[in-house]
Amino acid sequence: AIDAKTMKESFRIDGISGPHVIKYGPLKKFGYSTCKKVTGIAKVDILNKKLHEFFPLNVNPRSLTFSPDESKLYFASFWVDGFFEMETKTGMVTMLFNLEPPEKNNTSQEVTYHGVETVFPNIVLAANEGRSYIDSVDVMTGKLLDRLAQGISKPCCVQLIPPLENKKAKVIVSNIGDGTIQIVEVSKEGKLSPLGKIKVGEAPKRVDFLYSN
Repeated sequence: AIDAKTMKESFRIDGISGPHVIKYGPLKKFGYSTCKKVTGIAKVDILNKKLHEFFPLNVNPRSLTFSPDESKLYFASFWVDGFFEMETKTGMVTMLFNLEPPEKNNTSQEVTYHGVETVFPNIVLAANEGRSYIDSVDVMTGKLLDRLAQGISKPCCVQLIPPLENKKAKVIVSNIGDGTIQIVEVSKEGKLSPLGKIKVGEAPKRVDFLYSN
């Protein structure tokens, strides 16, 4: 944990195998980390500074996001054209949202989906790094709502920009392919609209925001 004001380490939590991405759950009690060595999801008690529970997986999770009530977690993995749903209490994987690639870009590949982000209670965005597009998915029905390739170049991270508006949301996409940050607008129907992008340097990966009360 890094103090954002002093830029110094506040504390350290050990015992997590190859942590890759960590996010606080919406209930602000537990953090969840993807693990790359012993593959799985680590549930971390941030307040008490310790590992709470580890959920092993037979795939290598690359990113994660949550349902609003934190009962479900969504993550992507290598070699999979889609992303998974997992129960946060049991660690049971309950769903694969299979997203068919376009006919002209459908050969099997290791790098597929990377960043995932919940933007509305029923809508998750998934960034396909290998095929260079963003998908909008209704996780209640499993339906692909929209697919955006315009300006997208090997997207890594998708991050919601606060505050969330009633009818639309905005996200930041980090494009490691062309070294840009891109803003995309999302309607409540899941339609994706690119708003602009800016060059920021080589291979930007993740962004986040410091929230204030």
